[in-house]
Amino acid sequence: MIEADLFIGADGMRSPSRRLVFPELDESIEALGYRFVVFEADHDDVSTTQLQSYIAPGHMAEVYGLTEKRALVLLVWSSDDTGKFNPLDVPRLLRDEFQCVGPVINRLVSKAEKQGETFVDDSLSMTVLPQWSKGRCVLLGDAAHALSLVSGQGAGMALTGAQILGDFLTHLEPDQAACAYEAKLRPAILNLQKRSRRLAKWYVPQSAWAYHQRNFLMKILPKVLLRYQYQKSMKAEWVL
Repeated sequence: MIEADLFIGADGMRSPSRRLVFPELDESIEALGYRFVVFEADHDDVSTTQLQSYIAPGHMAEVYGLTEKRALVLLVWSSDDTGKFNPLDVPRLLRDEFQCVGPVINRLVSKAEKQGETFVDDSLSMTVLPQWSKGRCVLLGDAAHALSLVSGQGAGMALTGAQILGDFLTHLEPDQAACAYEAKLRPAILNLQKRSRRLAKWYVPQSAWAYHQRNFLMKILPKVLLRYQYQKSMKAEWVL
């Protein structure tokens, strides 16, 4: 048996620690209606300064150049399936699902499969809990408050939470520090999760009309307004 002053669970959205701390919670993951897969593959047609994007209703594929001959591929598509896939079935599923965006993605999927690359897949989801701590046990980052990749602020808020908890631990007992950390961070997290729910349908629109509407609005909106909205979302971290 290990004895400790404080137990910190920082083991991701599918956190085993969370199940130990809150066994009474049957469901703490809120799906946003999409799935994603990330993998690497050899790719000669992308540079380290490029992002290639392929879209279709309910589907988005992005290819990021890692090196001159290596790429990271992010695939997101509309799906209510929240379970885990059999890893052996993932390449076939992706080829079937992403035929609609053209041949490039299917070639990359097949190349990655042939090279034995790892396909990381999950649902696009958030962690939503009524509380993040119990006594001297506390959750951090995605284990407590996953924001989904829609927010673009998951890692930043995890680091912010760790610093807040560390600051409180310098002058409070562990259980008091855990409560103070949650009281300070939770309002910002709730706002960001509310924003993620709203933005999810714009992130990967599910119809051709919705795609055209989003792209048209992005073209006509003044850059100063887009900058304002971006800075407004970032203030959640600045004010903590």
